[in-house]
Amino acid sequence: MKNLSITLILLGFGSVWANQITRTQYIDQWKDVAQNNMLEYKIPASIILAQGILESSFGNSDLAQKANNHFGIKCHSSWTGDKFFKDDDAKNECFRSYDHALESYRDHAIFLTNGKRYAELFSLDISDYKAWAHGLKKAGYATHPQYAEKLIKVVEENELYRFDQGRPIAANVRPQKPQTSAPEAIEIASVRTSTVNRVQCVVVENGQTLYRISKATGVSLRQLYKYNDFADNQEVVSKGDFIYLQPKRNKSSEKKTYVVQNNSTTLRQISQVEGIKLKSLMRKNGIENPDAPLKINSKIKLK
Repeated sequence: MKNLSITLILLGFGSVWANQITRTQYIDQWKDVAQNNMLEYKIPASIILAQGILESSFGNSDLAQKANNHFGIKCHSSWTGDKFFKDDDAKNECFRSYDHALESYRDHAIFLTNGKRYAELFSLDISDYKAWAHGLKKAGYATHPQYAEKLIKVVEENELYRFDQGRPIAANVRPQKPQTSAPEAIEIASVRTSTVNRVQCVVVENGQTLYRISKATGVSLRQLYKYNDFADNQEVVSKGDFIYLQPKRNKSSEKKTYVVQNNSTTLRQISQVEGIKLKSLMRKNGIENPDAPLKINSKIKLK
């Protein structure tokens, strides 16, 4: 009986470890988001990733797992969102809680750009991750005396500075335009809308992100995730994609079936192309894995 108990304990630990992600996986998962935030908010992608790695144990900490908070940002008096309490510098401290980890990445960028004590950081060279690391420590982002050195070590061990060069697909995310008094109007004017299956959507143009679409349309990130059946870390969208601004339908208003023409097509893709809820398509067709490639010429029921 004692041996059985030990075995069960070990199996329990094994299941916990199986859910952990590696540092390399974390970087691969969030590098595009970090680069988009760099282009949007002028914070080095290397520093964003290094802070995410350090503050969340590359996505495996309780705060990251239970509150989707990857940057250890506490509530402060201005916070009106959900809260998560845990011991830190003091007992039962209040931390910000998010519906999706992507919101944590966005809030981190806003937290730095809007915080007066971090203003000096934005006069630094965006490629000087060492100056940014020391600037964050000086501004009081963290209390650990070696916080800057820890950030620098993470950047250099993982060569995160390579992400500070930006990426071609995002080069036009923030075109150089004269400042105007109505930036929101520019964003809204740049969004091209359409209707699919009687559902309003945005047709993605080059360089657009979910952040910009949310900002332009007034539809929150949380709603975009829900309406489009996105995974928690979904951020990159491609030209021509449909991003729905309201719930998709349970069935097609016109077509009865969809004939698969490509061996890489998935049910999730069909859901987006046809404007039909993913769960509805899964039920109609008895498919459990919406991301598995479908057979060519197979017919997918849309009604």
